[in-house]
Amino acid sequence: GWDCVWIDDIIFPCSSFTGIEEVENENIRIYPNPANDFINIRIDEDFNSNFHISIYNSLGIKIMETSNENTINIEDLPSGMYFINVTTENLNKTKKIIIN
Repeated sequence: GWDCVWIDDIIFPCSSFTGIEEVENENIRIYPNPANDFINIRIDEDFNSNFHISIYNSLGIKIMETSNENTINIEDLPSGMYFINVTTENLNKTKKIIIN
């Protein structure tokens, strides 16, 4: 007689999206974090031929796309948490960044 719904087996694809951390790994560096006006993206030269960047808001809605740009103007984006997906032929990484 309970008036509720139970949901089981929820899988979250990336547990690294919690908390604030330096957005860096062995192949890609996104800085500064937190950012204000611009985001710089540096990719290892082994993966740097052609790359595509997508920026998503905290709801997972794609708000910006670009290709082969190492500096992205974000001054028009509202403050908050965003996810940046960088895709190359051999690499697909998603990182979190905070915009002030």
